[in-house]
Amino acid sequence: MYFGPGIVTSEKQEFWHGELWQDSLLFGEDKIRSKNEGYYRAGDFLLCNDQLSTFICRVRGVVVDEMDNNTLKLKVDPLLSHEDLPNCRSDDNRHTRGNNMELWLVEGAVKLVNPENIEHHIIVWLHDMPKPDEYNYYVQEIVYRFDGRWKYREIATRHRLPCENITLTSSPQNLPTLKIFLDIYVDDFGTFRNVYHSLGGVYLQIGNMPSNLRKQLKNHFLIGFVPFGADFNDFIRPVIQDIKSLENGLIMQTLYGDAWVTGGIGCITADLPQGNDLAGVKRHGANHGCRTCNVSNSQYTDLNYNYVKNARFQQQTNEHIAEIKSQSSKRDQDRLATEYGLIEPGPLNTLKWDQHIQTPQDPYHSMAGKARTLLDATFNVFNTNGENEFLKHWRIIEKPSHWSRMPNPVRHRQSFMFSDILRIAMLMPFILKRFLKSHYIKTEALNKWQENLGIRRNLVVSNLQTCWTIEAKVLKLAFSVTMTENNYQKLQEMLKKEREILIRVSVKYSLKVVKNTHQGLPNQINKSASFVDHLGDLSGEIISDTPSRFKDEQVAEICKNVSEK
Repeated sequence: MYFGPGIVTSEKQEFWHGELWQDSLLFGEDKIRSKNEGYYRAGDFLLCNDQLSTFICRVRGVVVDEMDNNTLKLKVDPLLSHEDLPNCRSDDNRHTRGNNMELWLVEGAVKLVNPENIEHHIIVWLHDMPKPDEYNYYVQEIVYRFDGRWKYREIATRHRLPCENITLTSSPQNLPTLKIFLDIYVDDFGTFRNVYHSLGGVYLQIGNMPSNLRKQLKNHFLIGFVPFGADFNDFIRPVIQDIKSLENGLIMQTLYGDAWVTGGIGCITADLPQGNDLAGVKRHGANHGCRTCNVSNSQYTDLNYNYVKNARFQQQTNEHIAEIKSQSSKRDQDRLATEYGLIEPGPLNTLKWDQHIQTPQDPYHSMAGKARTLLDATFNVFNTNGENEFLKHWRIIEKPSHWSRMPNPVRHRQSFMFSDILRIAMLMPFILKRFLKSHYIKTEALNKWQENLGIRRNLVVSNLQTCWTIEAKVLKLAFSVTMTENNYQKLQEMLKKEREILIRVSVKYSLKVVKNTHQGLPNQINKSASFVDHLGDLSGEIISDTPSRFKDEQVAEICKNVSEK
């Protein structure tokens, strides 16, 4: 297992390659010795030199630069003065205010700095924090890039660094420190074949294990099952107490002697409704039912919605919860809860974690669920001849030899596991290319497409084929074993194309399956918007551990068989 600083590498595959491990003192390193025998710590503001110039930065954490002989470096966010600001008009008031004391924090432009290149500490006041008695500069705006353009937002709308909210107990007796990254996975499944009784499975993985070990079924540790009708909060409370003990630290015996063991929740993964419950957010049917941002359900298909500026931030959520609890009447409490899209926080809220960052959208459910919805929508527009022709080509198309035999996807796809859905999604572009013609599509569908979107009949086929080609490419990139910066950019571009074409050919077409299901395409399209952000935060969970979610289907099958026997 790996215990050490976060690693910056060209190919991300493990949890320690992700932003969360690199930035959090619960898992990585937050300080490095300075030239004057002091320390540079996460959260410090520093003046650094870069060849012939100097710049001001804020430390996020200490990382190992794998691309520079595993050198230990500081990971920093740069701060800009007015003359260096991008996309800044000459007639705005930014160049006149502040008496040259104002700086702008740059988001998403991380640098790695050698400790030897640091000049000294400086004091910078962030306007969303208490004002210090003395300071050299202040920051009240963030500069960030969204949709290809530089934009500005208030400093209060930021994800604070873990060091701002977390304090750790020092290791006693100078013992070596081991930090444990806990990955908890929650999912319900039907216990019996013919009657559905939901049984909640709660599993644990140790994020310090490399991905090849986490994928093994024996390394999926079962915490327990939430019985029928039981409250998850009651079930998880004893587990929370153990995790809090781990956060505070304890001495344990290892093969190499005593060690100071600490750590905590790295991420909690669940499907769409359960993930919202764990994050303390109303479910997706509510007006504000996204646990990542504050989008309303009427804006799910708005391509211009700024989910970065309007993200959910932990400090704001805590303020909203306090405001809700301060209301004297139940009616006012419910009104505010609906306005903010929040529910009463559960016991997980007592842990040292950020529920909006560390409860990612599970790619296995969100991506495969979106593919299933699109599959239903596609089959719903086929006429009888179209279904028969699809099945003819489905039977004869070349498939990998290790795939298990699947039943008729037109008639029995509702019984398919997500792994089956993903396999069908990979084949759909090739099957549609081989047989689909406009006379295999229902006349009603063709007329609605032409009426609502102005798409001529001969272009409907190419639109469907393009839609499935983009979907297959997105799935391929999303479930890659490793990710590079180039892959990130490609995935971001493909997700944008996917959103555009799904809105064009499905949402505005008003397919029945989109309107009548809580997992409809508008909601799933919105979840894709923040997918790449979670890739960077939890690269191990989203990238490496996604294949291991297929193992949970095996766990569910084992439990079903045991229950039936």
